[in-house]
Amino acid sequence: MKTQKLKTKTKFAFLILSLLLVPASLVQATPWFQAAGTALSGTGAVSPAWPAHQVGDIALLFDHVYAQIITYRGVILYGNPWDVTGGGVKAVASTSVTVTGVTTTVPDTLIVQAVARDNDSAAAAFSAETNANLTGIAERSDAGTTSGNGGGFGVWDGIWATAGATGNTTATVTSSINAFLTIALKPTTMSTIYAINNNAAAIQRINPADSVATTVYSGAPFPLANRAAGLAQCPDGMLYFIDQTGQLYQFNPNTPAVAPVTIGAATGLDMIRMSCHPTTGVLYGMPSAVNNLYTINTTTGATTAIPMTLPAVTPPAAGSGDIAFDADGTLYFVGEGTAGNAATERLWIINLATNTFENVGAVTGLPNVANGIAFDNSGNVLLSLSTQTRLYTVSADGGAATAIGAAGAMPAVYDLSSVNVLLFTKTNNSAFVSPGDTITYTVILTAGAVVNNAVFTDPVVANLNVSSVTCAAAGGATCPASVTVAGMQGAGLTIPTMPIGGSITFTITANVTNDPTGTLTNTATVTLSGQTNSASDTDAIKKMWITRWREVY
Repeated sequence: MKTQKLKTKTKFAFLILSLLLVPASLVQATPWFQAAGTALSGTGAVSPAWPAHQVGDIALLFDHVYAQIITYRGVILYGNPWDVTGGGVKAVASTSVTVTGVTTTVPDTLIVQAVARDNDSAAAAFSAETNANLTGIAERSDAGTTSGNGGGFGVWDGIWATAGATGNTTATVTSSINAFLTIALKPTTMSTIYAINNNAAAIQRINPADSVATTVYSGAPFPLANRAAGLAQCPDGMLYFIDQTGQLYQFNPNTPAVAPVTIGAATGLDMIRMSCHPTTGVLYGMPSAVNNLYTINTTTGATTAIPMTLPAVTPPAAGSGDIAFDADGTLYFVGEGTAGNAATERLWIINLATNTFENVGAVTGLPNVANGIAFDNSGNVLLSLSTQTRLYTVSADGGAATAIGAAGAMPAVYDLSSVNVLLFTKTNNSAFVSPGDTITYTVILTAGAVVNNAVFTDPVVANLNVSSVTCAAAGGATCPASVTVAGMQGAGLTIPTMPIGGSITFTITANVTNDPTGTLTNTATVTLSGQTNSASDTDAIKKMWITRWREVY
């Protein structure tokens, strides 16, 4: 089981598989419904998948009735827990099945595949699941029933380390007709939060857990005294900001002693709102008026206008708020419906396909208006407010906002930025362990932005004796200078550098010792720029007893 835990929040992806009696009309809810066989008389209803029952719920439909819920813990903590899905049908009974793959857009996904069968049997039916691109393929379920109309299915999963085509998976199956699904679950991420503080002429890094600010750069020739309000961080790690004249600047937070550099000439556009797309790296800005969004060339500073269509109901007010992309590439806008009135604060989504604003929901409980927006590791919205000296957080769907940390934890800042810097997974590809077992944990860190000096630790765990740890680097990343168990369990292993798309894989070998009961949990952490993320693997303890007996006559 693949598990990541972040702070105190855990999100679950529920894979609900159903073989149902369905009318032909229900089968048309493609592409996420897959049906095979001949529907019997009667009707059926699909149980809710994620996050609620709607067209597109993931389910397998068949002319039999058998259902099971499989839970995956540690998926991404916001939006849909999956990256992409796919499916298909094998309409003629045979003893093999080919489950078509998908093309993922992010690395380190868990590829979950489910295959339904029409034969009436409670016995296991699937074996020899094979896909050279997936690591650690493991069955999670293989069962069925002879009750009622019978039927069954198998579920297995494996890790797909890179973004791209997974390829097909083949399996042996008891002769049957099959319908199948492939679902790519997304891992958790780690984000960094930066802010501009005009009054102190500084760029600061903000800890989203307690709002405590650390100054990264301050002083001339930083033109913050001229109210540089727009701030954004791009996947290459660079920070960009624009002053009141429309002059674009670039700053590398990894070399804080080097002053910001100017890019191109001043455009005259005071971009008070800026954000960078998390995958394309395109920089967007918006001045006080909300009728135009702009793309900004990070090499020349040139701007291109994108005319926007405002909503007829509760449009955002000119001069209000900020924009930010979430990890999925959805562009959010926070601002007031009435300028200066915190009671009218709300969230919108800027649809880049239609160039329109879409209402999301009101934000309540704010003591002042928002002037900055970013996203934390959990996908929650972070807000900086005018005159306020701590952050506030609210769901990406809107609702009541909550203060983070103590007042005075940071100075009043004028804009926020966030970028996802790490994807982090850990698994041993097993749901059970027994005393005496040798376990191999695989930890994969993949950089979504340039990462320097991340520290990896995997502390001592009771009833688990770690015998070795190795490191493998890919995509330009560099392993720690010394990789030892003592270092990993102590101060940690420092990863010198990881470029965008670079990855580090730690392979940890351990033995289950003593006689533990219940579950065994092993948690690894990564610390970067004062923030810590964790990934856990939890296994149930499975024991075997040998009982000696004799018959007495």
